[in-house]
Amino acid sequence: MICFAQNISSYEISGKWEIVKVTENDQDISSSIDNSAQRWIEFIGDDRYESDGYPFGRYEGEYILDEKSGELELKSGSTSNKSMKWRIRYDGEYLILNGTSQLQPYKFFLKRTF
Repeated sequence: MICFAQNISSYEISGKWEIVKVTENDQDISSSIDNSAQRWIEFIGDDRYESDGYPFGRYEGEYILDEKSGELELKSGSTSNKSMKWRIRYDGEYLILNGTSQLQPYKFFLKRTF
């Protein structure tokens, strides 16, 4: 079992990240969600984010990061304040978002773009 609780800062996650791998119940499903589609999220310094790409489409809103527990909430201003919650960690290579509640089976691996 991977422990996600860690200290992670807004500074560490700031910038644009490309989604390079998606798993469902630890099975790689990246190829089934169109590898040719660019999927990304950008964490902007004033607690805002923007994301785009298949299968979720364009979202923007605010994020709330609990730096101590590694819990991340994405509040979308695009879809009537829909909220998604994740456990987040950075392993030095990938930013890993592990879903909670209805998103629990999913894990996203992101690489920083420069």
